[in-house]
Amino acid sequence: MAGFPKAGDQYGGRYRIVAEIGHGGMGVVYEALDTVLNRSVALKIVLPSLADRDEYHQRFAQEAAALAKIHSRHIVGIYDYGEHEDTVYFATQFFPDGDLQSWIAEHGPLDRRAALSLVAQVSEALADAHAAGVVHRDVKPGNVLLWSRPEGLVPYLADFGIAVEGAPEKRSGLTRTGTLIGSPAYMAPERHFGHPADERGDVYSAGCLLWAVLTGDAPYAGTDFQMMNSHINAPVVTLGTDHPVDLRIDDVLALALEKDPARRIQSAAEMRAQLLDIVREIDSAALPVPLPPTALPPTGGAPDPNVDSGRTAVRPALVPTPPAPPAEPAAGGSSSGPPPVPVAARERQQRRWLLPVLLSAALVLVVAIVTAVLINRNGDEVDPVADPTTSTSTSESATPPATPKAPRVTAQSAYRAVAFTVTPPPGDDVKLQVFRDGAWAPLKRESFRVTTTQGGDRACLRARAVRSSGGQTASSPGEKQCGKAEARTIALTANKALPCSYSSGGYTYPCWWYELELAGFAPNSSQDVVLQQQGQPACQTDSACQTVPVSKTGRVTRSRFFAVAATSGPWTVTVDGQKLTLETLAGPYSP
Repeated sequence: MAGFPKAGDQYGGRYRIVAEIGHGGMGVVYEALDTVLNRSVALKIVLPSLADRDEYHQRFAQEAAALAKIHSRHIVGIYDYGEHEDTVYFATQFFPDGDLQSWIAEHGPLDRRAALSLVAQVSEALADAHAAGVVHRDVKPGNVLLWSRPEGLVPYLADFGIAVEGAPEKRSGLTRTGTLIGSPAYMAPERHFGHPADERGDVYSAGCLLWAVLTGDAPYAGTDFQMMNSHINAPVVTLGTDHPVDLRIDDVLALALEKDPARRIQSAAEMRAQLLDIVREIDSAALPVPLPPTALPPTGGAPDPNVDSGRTAVRPALVPTPPAPPAEPAAGGSSSGPPPVPVAARERQQRRWLLPVLLSAALVLVVAIVTAVLINRNGDEVDPVADPTTSTSTSESATPPATPKAPRVTAQSAYRAVAFTVTPPPGDDVKLQVFRDGAWAPLKRESFRVTTTQGGDRACLRARAVRSSGGQTASSPGEKQCGKAEARTIALTANKALPCSYSSGGYTYPCWWYELELAGFAPNSSQDVVLQQQGQPACQTDSACQTVPVSKTGRVTRSRFFAVAATSGPWTVTVDGQKLTLETLAGPYSP
């Protein structure tokens, strides 16, 4: 055909071109009207002038076949595939609300619940693709199309142009002259070495996608090499707010973005289940109201002091049971580079991987210089200029002042709080800052308390030192310290000053009043207190099982809580899952 179609042209006998909506190294995408069925479609056409036309036609046909093979309510549906003159095309569902990358650029990050729900739906799409034997290999916001509904955004996974099918050993990450296929900002560490792609690589990319919809950007920024290095060596990103919802999200991120695929969440279905668990807890009020979206700066090749990445603990309930680990990659030497993630097994693995990654990085840079094919929105080739996920920025400014040493942060347990002390580095004319609500803020005093919901809860603080000179600033790495509030306490004490007695069967029995004291519980909550005599059923009387309101200070004191006969033997007392044994006081009885 002579030239490309333009608005108003008829194409393929049934499609009228409305507008071009995207193009790149592999093809052009149009909004078109299917005149036979009178519906809007997305029409993707392979460029007729490609140097490797046969290969691109083959990949195009594979994408169409993959879409036709997968049945999923969150994957773009294909309507038609064919050839017209010297081009190949296929038609799919059309989504006028655009893609997720454009949505985030215009509207900003999603709120916590919306982000969790959206990525859970994308995970469902990946699970459906994996069940059909297809690995996507390029999960990123630009490849997630949206349908805006009254109940929220409905995502549809698209662009299977570099997807692979078949056994894992056939899923190579390299094509043609060694060019690495995919988008570096969202690519799993093992993919950067050219290892075969599998489902766990898509899970990693879905974890990056979760971070992007929560914060507005990919987990790591910089050049291709910097992002590659960060995915392999930098700590896993965390929201770091210590809000209950964000703590749960951080747990999922820690597992989805695990560097070692054998320790990662093992399937997209499992990731979906973990995300939906958090959504259900939010909806049932088991978790507090989610935080509003927070735009955090992406980390570069080394940990960014402006991002709280210190929380790495993962609750056992979220840890998957991984299969036996795959064969180790080829060994290589390492004695320098960014600090490794603080996990012993990962340190050994990264030392083996450092030499291959340097070689791979050199190869990527050479290919980036000599290749003439630029990345398109479908992620067909890596191009740091065309792909917004690989954009970089530099500045030419005056040399900032010398970087100060980090302050010293100490933590001490207190009642429903952790007491922190931040000591500035000795001899430095610096100001102290702490990380709060997603940003650094001045520290007004060196000692203060961080209140927790209840005793035994964990609180963390990050602080840094900042030096300013000539309009320039330099800051130390963030120093983080965590501590636990004093544990909750439960006490039932016999009050000898308050004896009592009761009559039964003509006898009078002595008894003692017991005083109940609770401390460190959540303010204005209520606690069930259950007393049970050894060998007997619980709650034999109303007074043996009571719901006790907790004051706004987290304390309860009841002087006449429960009367126990002196001869009745030991009792157990259970409060909030904690069980104590109450030994009764022996005493005489009289007829």
